[in-house]
Amino acid sequence: PNLYPSIENSLCEVRKIIKDGRGLKEIHEQLGDERFIYIDRSTFVNLDHIRQIKGSEVILRNSEHLPISRQMLTKVKYTINRLWGD
Repeated sequence: PNLYPSIENSLCEVRKIIKDGRGLKEIHEQLGDERFIYIDRSTFVNLDHIRQIKGSEVILRNSEHLPISRQMLTKVKYTINRLWGD
């Protein structure tokens, strides 16, 4: 199962279980938790499930690889360093 929300067919899908008609931005804001970070315009992940960043990919604890957009890469790395430390 997915450990991150993503947009599919205009619905937000979380872990392939819950479908929600709200936008991804609204759900992200409602969570209000800085551990959830955007890695591209349509995907955010919980830092608790990230094992590592390799190049421009997030590798999750379940070994799933997710691409980080070029526009978000610097911000993702900065946020992880700020929250996890160097």
